[in-house]
Amino acid sequence: MGGTDTGHRWVAASAGPWWRKYLLTGRSAVAYTGAAAIMIVAVAARAVLELAVPGFPLFMILFPAVMLAGLFCGTEAGATGALLGAAMADYLWLPPRLSFGPLSPHASLQVLVYLSTSALILWMTDSLRRALLEAESARNMLDIALAHGDVGAWEADGDARLVRASASAHALFGLPYDGKPRPLEDWLARLAPKDAAPVRRALRDAAAGRGSVHAQYSLKQHDGSIRWIESRGGALRAGGMSRVLGVMIDVTKRVVAERALQAKDDRLRASEARYRALTGAIPGLLFVADADGRNVFVNTYFEEFAGMPAEDLCGDGWARLVHEDDIAGVRQTWARAVASGQQYEAEYRLRGGDGQYRWFLCRGLPVHDAAESLAGWFGVAMDIEDRKRAESALANSEQQLKQALEARELLMREADHRIKNSLQLVISLLHLQRRRLVDPEAAEAIGSAIARVEAVAHSHLALQQSKDFRVVDLGAALRELCGNLGQLNPAVQIRCGFEQSLALDAERAIPLALIVSELLSNALRHAYPYGDGIATVDAMTSGDVLMVTVSDHGSGHLAEVTERGLGWTVVHSLARKIGADLEVRSASGEGTTCTLRLRGWGDGAAARDAGAFGGVERPPSPSTDMPASGAESMQSRFGT
Repeated sequence: MGGTDTGHRWVAASAGPWWRKYLLTGRSAVAYTGAAAIMIVAVAARAVLELAVPGFPLFMILFPAVMLAGLFCGTEAGATGALLGAAMADYLWLPPRLSFGPLSPHASLQVLVYLSTSALILWMTDSLRRALLEAESARNMLDIALAHGDVGAWEADGDARLVRASASAHALFGLPYDGKPRPLEDWLARLAPKDAAPVRRALRDAAAGRGSVHAQYSLKQHDGSIRWIESRGGALRAGGMSRVLGVMIDVTKRVVAERALQAKDDRLRASEARYRALTGAIPGLLFVADADGRNVFVNTYFEEFAGMPAEDLCGDGWARLVHEDDIAGVRQTWARAVASGQQYEAEYRLRGGDGQYRWFLCRGLPVHDAAESLAGWFGVAMDIEDRKRAESALANSEQQLKQALEARELLMREADHRIKNSLQLVISLLHLQRRRLVDPEAAEAIGSAIARVEAVAHSHLALQQSKDFRVVDLGAALRELCGNLGQLNPAVQIRCGFEQSLALDAERAIPLALIVSELLSNALRHAYPYGDGIATVDAMTSGDVLMVTVSDHGSGHLAEVTERGLGWTVVHSLARKIGADLEVRSASGEGTTCTLRLRGWGDGAAARDAGAFGGVERPPSPSTDMPASGAESMQSRFGT
């Protein structure tokens, strides 16, 4: 934007004043011809004047001709012209006229005086010619220097109406240079409207002696770009005349650079303001440290917490806030991180402006430069006082809970032990009573009661052997139950098939074991009235369904027993409580199969959350039709 066309400036600088083009180079044919022409014109003018003014001095009009010939044609051509003038005067006017005869002493003296005066005039014109050319050369050199330095010179008259300026000044304004002064308004027309009035006022004030000129303004170039000019000048008064002299400088590059620098500074300030606002909004003690681990910046939140200015927290000032029990470890950890360049993390207590200590978690990340060298640290300390208090309270609560659970478990084991002992006492009393009975039916009823009480006792034993009194190993409990019920009918073999692990909550495991006890007891007593046999107890899982099956291959006349047996009433009641579906199939000569389906049995954790005795409602399983063979069959379903 601030550049100019160098070739254009050379042309403008070489234009010169109007008379420069008439100065002919000495010792050239044109110069000699010019000098001769000037003398011929002078002689012709002398002849005309002689007619008008008889007795007009002979050589008077030739002296100006010699001066013009010497000034415009050079000393050599001027001398030649002077000799030509003397010869023409001798021929035309000195006696004998119209001939070149011997001259009289008076005529010879006139010619000698003419030639001597002509020599003096030529010497003076030569000095003047040299001075003019040197001045013009100096002016051209100044214009060239000003043009290449983006500088122009100007001069305004006393009224600040006309301005004469150098070629370089014209080039800066985009005006053609002719060496003549221009009206001030021609120059102001090139300025932006907002700048024209201040510049006009400054020039007129300077011309009136009311200060100096110092103005900066913009020019719109032909290509649409903007050029910035700075003008400085002052009034000069000499010989009763006043004028304003000054210079103009193209400062476009400087203005552009200043504006770019200002814009960069504004962006930097805005970025710094955003950075401070961002760091101030972080609810933590933010810090920036140098490569040696010394703080160079802390956010306002840090200042507000500590009740100290940022200057006191920079360097190692922050260490004064660390609790005396923590400072040694903090310094050691921080020094190790700075030395290794690894991430820093530590928990310690800091004293706030109120004098109270609070726990903080401090993390610092290393910052590396382009050469991967450690340049500094960026870190933040977050307040974890509430977390520390919560952890302490939780630890106390956990300890108290642990103690309460231990006491509860101790009480439960003690209670279960006492219950089991009581059940064993009841079983012993029932056995004693049974041995004294004579009536077979009464003895069988007592035997059934003993089996039920033993089932309850074994269930409590399985519960006592569990770790948390919530989950029972159903498989182990059923195996123990089968082993104890075998004494009811030693002729019948009991087969148990269970998966490796069947964990079930105690609220449903104990009733389920009692149901299996009733079903297996009925099979042992009634399935094989005339000989040996096999009773099978199976338990397996499919998805969220636990299926327990008690089956035999006996007489298959269980329907007659179910309608009047007390055990079946117990079975139905317990099945309803745990939300199980019971299906019984009995066919004459083929045996009886009792299937118990417990939905949503889940794992141990799910079982513990299920609630007491099937607290979650479960839909009943679909019923099945009686077999088409006509064999006796019975099906019972019980939902929740």
